[in-house]
Amino acid sequence: FLIYGGARFICPVAGNISLMPGTGSDPAFRRVDVDVNTGRVRGLF
Repeated sequence: FLIYGGARFICPVAGNISLMPGTGSDPAFRRVDVDVNTGRVRGLF
């Protein structure tokens, strides 16, 4: 078992499993926006 105390998760792990990292506390998708008037996407880069 892996214990993630901050998130209060207990994760069972069996065999050789590659674990993926989680997102940060401020993921980049929160800064992406679409201007509905022009259809332009902002915040990708």
